[in-house]
Amino acid sequence: MGALALRHPLLNGGPAGPVHLPSVARAARDRLLDDLRAWVAALVERYAISPRTLPPCWEQHPAMVEALLALRDHERGSYAADADPRAAVEWIRAYQLIHDFLTASASRTQCSMAEHRQICMFKASSAAPPP
Repeated sequence: MGALALRHPLLNGGPAGPVHLPSVARAARDRLLDDLRAWVAALVERYAISPRTLPPCWEQHPAMVEALLALRDHERGSYAADADPRAAVEWIRAYQLIHDFLTASASRTQCSMAEHRQICMFKASSAAPPP
């Protein structure tokens, strides 16, 4: 386990709680995404994650970014020095849950190794009020 997974990039490398991406300031978000890219690259290699689960354009899909942040935060907590010995099993369960979520998300986007597809999003603000 590398030190990267156990550190929080927004607090000078110290431990912290989970990251809520919409609440992060722009400058800190850029640092956070740099850190997440490195963590995701290591995760993809460790678990042989297919592009059908995590396409190369994952950063352009907010749901994927937030799911990966949550998984990274879970890993950080699961392998902290004071973590419960059973936390590693919970990490594996969380990994499977997020893997399934990412696979479903990638299926909806239909992105591939060669092509990013922007999905159409329903915007609640543009919806007509109910009759």
